[in-house]
Amino acid sequence: MLRTILTCLLTLILVIGGIPLAASLPADASLSNSAWPMAGHDARHTGLSSATGPTDPEIR
Repeated sequence: MLRTILTCLLTLILVIGGIPLAASLPADASLSNSAWPMAGHDARHTGLSSATGPTDPEIR
């Protein structure tokens, strides 16, 4: 019983202590400068590209 209480208390201290640390870290939320800037390619996550495919569909 005592061990459970101590474990819960320690967990609570670690979680509450980590919140200010996580809040103070800088957040760089910007798109990369590439042809495929985010997961799914665009804001609607369509996965479609504006690039054209190969003109010769044969495998070499």
